[in-house]
Amino acid sequence: MKDTKHTIKMELITPVHIGNGNFLYNNIDYIVEKDKIYVIDVQKVFEKIGYDEKLIQTWVTKAEEGYNIMQIFPRGRITKLKDVSQRVIPIKYNNKKENKLKECLHDGMGIAYIPGSSIKGAIRSALMGSLAQKARKDKLNNCEKDVFGADPYCEFMRFIQVGDAYFEKGCECATKATSINIRETEELLATNLGQAIECIDLYTTTFSIKLSKSYNEKAVQEGMKKKENEKEATPIKPLPQEVSDIGNLFKTINAHTLRLINEDIDFWENFGESSWEKYMNRFSDDDKKNTNDYINALYIIKDVIEESTLEGDACVLRIGYASGWKFMTGSWITDEKELKETEKQVRESKKHGEYSKKYTKYPFPKTRRIEEFVDEDSDEIKLGLLGFVKLKIMK
Repeated sequence: MKDTKHTIKMELITPVHIGNGNFLYNNIDYIVEKDKIYVIDVQKVFEKIGYDEKLIQTWVTKAEEGYNIMQIFPRGRITKLKDVSQRVIPIKYNNKKENKLKECLHDGMGIAYIPGSSIKGAIRSALMGSLAQKARKDKLNNCEKDVFGADPYCEFMRFIQVGDAYFEKGCECATKATSINIRETEELLATNLGQAIECIDLYTTTFSIKLSKSYNEKAVQEGMKKKENEKEATPIKPLPQEVSDIGNLFKTINAHTLRLINEDIDFWENFGESSWEKYMNRFSDDDKKNTNDYINALYIIKDVIEESTLEGDACVLRIGYASGWKFMTGSWITDEKELKETEKQVRESKKHGEYSKKYTKYPFPKTRRIEEFVDEDSDEIKLGLLGFVKLKIMK
């Protein structure tokens, strides 16, 4: 049977940030005008001002002093920021005083995209969260190898090919990532952890997924033959039932995402009755509002997951920046004793090698990365989530 390459529709439910590692700086790399960010194209600036060394030196010096190019050069050389910009990004957050922007990934033509490797990595985490309990056989060590295979060559993930997801020009937005951070003496919303980020906004695109089941079966058979003849040979891991076809894969991903969403909803809906809330000295009206905003955002995602389950050929996946500890790891450890041990390892001080006691009274994880944006309809500051996409099989 020939393996089928599936075309997948990707619909962004929330903004998604896949970073390229760069930060853009205000007045140097970009200029804010009204509710837009203009990312400067140096080549276009040179075409306007010429390649005069004195003018270039003036530009560098004045930019470091806080001036932008519209203030630096004589009137007439540059009349519109759009003429010297790579792209123009709408701003969703309230505070326009952010001095740097975390840039998202673009290809050589300036098109924003989500790499297939990022999509595949998110799928891998979801599978880890779903398959680990079955594969581990009551042991914690080497659980990842038990799920996927002994090494990269033997992994069944080799037989899942995922293409890049490209979006259209102008799909970007600038929003603000901040955190809900459970602390003893401060409010939940940790505004000091805010970061302006460039994201792909709520757009739709397509990409491809191919499950090479026949190649996997052949490789498993050949691997087993080698094992009989060579003591050093390691068998190829077969595709599990949960990944045997695209429908089962999506069903597995959906169940995983729903589990984690339900866990967080349960935690925050009962937060007011928990020891964590009582431990906080300042659980203010703002904390209650922000908690409700966060819960509402979780319910929006839950509704889309349940809708996807009914459709039968769709799923919801979390991907990219601000995914959170549980989604990044797959949250595959469910035993309370093991969770405590893992928590200790994560919080262990690298400097002294001791358990950091200042965090022992807090729940784990105690921080959630979220989006802070201005609602277009009400002009109120709202909280949302980042990184959720809906995948649907195209017939």
